[in-house]
Amino acid sequence: MSWMTGTGPIEDIGEYGISKGLSEDWYSSDNTHRWNRDEIKTGNFWAVKDNPLYEVAAGGLGWDWDDWVKNAESTAVTGSTQVHAKIKEGYWKRDQTRYFFGRLQITRGLLMHMPNRSTSKVWVAPEYAWMTLDQAKSRGLSYTGPNTTFESGRDWYVTDATIAKDLDKMSDWLNDILTVNDHLHPIIREGPKGEHYGIAGDIWEHYGLDQEPEPIKELDWDSYDKKMWLKKAVTSDISYSTPKGLQKVNLHGG
Repeated sequence: MSWMTGTGPIEDIGEYGISKGLSEDWYSSDNTHRWNRDEIKTGNFWAVKDNPLYEVAAGGLGWDWDDWVKNAESTAVTGSTQVHAKIKEGYWKRDQTRYFFGRLQITRGLLMHMPNRSTSKVWVAPEYAWMTLDQAKSRGLSYTGPNTTFESGRDWYVTDATIAKDLDKMSDWLNDILTVNDHLHPIIREGPKGEHYGIAGDIWEHYGLDQEPEPIKELDWDSYDKKMWLKKAVTSDISYSTPKGLQKVNLHGG
């Protein structure tokens, strides 16, 4: 059983996100919002540039989202992007020729061994070199890449390290909201269970805490109308010694 609403140390992730500036329905279960949340950990630049969660994250980091996207789109892939171009095709190379005795054959009445020849080949791998996209295209070379993975190891499908670093920061900002309760021990995150206390079923239901409290009832006993049977107070004759130099306090008044 998880914590009831308003109880325990658990943050309500939906409400916590709203307090950070996310929309009222950002944590809802419909496909669009679930997809937006999935892109916090799995999306690439070309997907998240249309994700409203990242727009809020950019604002939370003090960036103007429209300006950032415009700049990122212009630098994501350019002619100066480094690619891995194939400068030489691979090929099969003859390694060596070996001779060995094969079948027997009778020639001019003599039994002779006829030699067989075997030729082996080895594959020479193609050669690659890093160059700009413009250079590879001008030479008509095939290429792989460009490099789109940087410091964090996440592939954002951009070739600019600065843009990738910004995307990492936005993703981290959003992930901090999703994982706001992860610092708590699992047993605390799960909340109290009946089995922990020898109770079968829901502990909240067992104690009636899942129900709305009953309205306040007026007490039947009215102290103004009925006499309170209390003993009469008497003056105490108990005293105490006051250390020299300290003022004695009159505990009984008068």
